[in-house]
Amino acid sequence: MRSASKIGLAGVMLLALLLAMAISGYLLFELPNKIGVVTVNGETLDLHGAHAGHFLLATMGVLIALAIVLVVVSTTLLLALAVPLGLAVFGLALATLAAGLVLLPLILLVWWLWKRSVKRDTIAA
Repeated sequence: MRSASKIGLAGVMLLALLLAMAISGYLLFELPNKIGVVTVNGETLDLHGAHAGHFLLATMGVLIALAIVLVVVSTTLLLALAVPLGLAVFGLALATLAAGLVLLPLILLVWWLWKRSVKRDTIAA
């Protein structure tokens, strides 16, 4: 349990760091209207005046989106697996309890006969 809490705390601290970096990038460089020039498959995209802050903001946006996706996907998987398994365990426990209640008279009879036979053996010896 302690390692899970440490992992959770590390994740929260990582998200806080990413958010602080994104806010500082925004405060230092503001959001750009246009960014530098990029060539993809022979096509030229004009990205006027990009500098490090704009790429910092883009990187932080991608990292924050990735962290959010990881949290949502892991939570969804946990719920998709834990809830049905928990319900199955609850159902098995309830079925065991019901079977025990139904078979209780038979169990008590067998126990009583066994105790009676053990008592006779000790008296005869």
